[in-house]
This record gives sequence, C-alpha cells and structure tokens, in this order.
Amino acid sequence: MNSKKKSQNKKTTKRKAPKTPAKEFNMNTIKKGLDKNNYIVAKKTNGVKYWKKLNKVEKNCRSNFDKKFKINKDEYKKGKYVSIKQALAITYNQVYKKNSKCKKYLDKRK
Repeated sequence: MNSKKKSQNKKTTKRKAPKTPAKEFNMNTIKKGLDKNNYIVAKKTNGVKYWKKLNKVEKNCRSNFDKKFKINKDEYKKGKYVSIKQALAITYNQVYKKNSKCKKYLDKRK
C-alpha cells in the first residue's frame, strides 16, 4: 500500500510590524517594527485595528503637528488663546498651510 505524503508548501515570512498586536494600542500610536520602520495603528472599516507602515510625508506631518501644538499650548497657558480648542484649531490651520497634503494624514486626533 502506498501512503502518499502531502507536501506542505508553507512560505516562511517574517513579521515586519511590531511584535505586539495593534489591538492592544490606541489609535495613532507609533511604534518601530521588526524591520526598523515606523508603524502606526490604523483601523479598517470593519473596526479591526492593524499596523500600517508610516511613510515619510505622514511622519513629517505628525511631527510638525506635535511641534506646533506644543508651542500653541504654551501660548494658550500664557493667555494668547481663549481655549485649548482654539489653540488646537490654529495648530491644524498652521500645519495645513505649510503642507496641504497633511489633510490626508492628520485626523482630529487630540
């Protein structure tokens, strides 16, 4: 009797994203992946979180936003702005003026 063995052709691919699952992090959390690239937590339309590779333009937009918001938050504390929401709105406006492509990457996240 011949016993046929099924050949299992499994591809061994290494995980490139961070080791920990994206569902354990909040949205827009940035972590370094196993391939040394930056990844951000994004959400699919069905609600499942996943690691999305962060491209250079998006990384620059987010870092510019964080820098501007820090400055505007300090100015709010000094009394230049009426509320923190106003400082946030001005931050978005400043970043969008500098690079209009940032509208695609920056959502209302603060």
